[in-house]
Amino acid sequence: MKTETQNLFRVAIVGAASLKGKELKDVLEDRNFPAMEIKLLDDDESLGQLERVQDEVALVQPVGRDELAQMDFTFFASEEEFTRKKWKLAREAGSYAGIQLDCYGSSRGRGAGASAAPRKKSWSHPQQYRHNF
Repeated sequence: MKTETQNLFRVAIVGAASLKGKELKDVLEDRNFPAMEIKLLDDDESLGQLERVQDEVALVQPVGRDELAQMDFTFFASEEEFTRKKWKLAREAGSYAGIQLDCYGSSRGRGAGASAAPRKKSWSHPQQYRHNF
């Protein structure tokens, strides 16, 4: 028997304090992305910033192996150089990583590939979208 949390994902946003990262977080929330957790990660300059996530307050945390552990998806809204340094950590942690958003809202693959978010309001298991990556 499936529980409600089995259909929810753990998501990390690298570059969460950037304008792109904040917009991505808002889009995930506005489109009802089924997330049980949205973790905000960024570089040392942004650590400790308070942000609203899913009607709660969250701290921006460093990008590290421990912070990426157990994440189903990792979105990169960071600068390309920072992304290149950190995406492998997400992959090694078992996250479906490598989705980098550019400043125009499209996505470019880094490693695993990329796909723009579906425009519908309901989301399914990532297996459904793997063909798009």
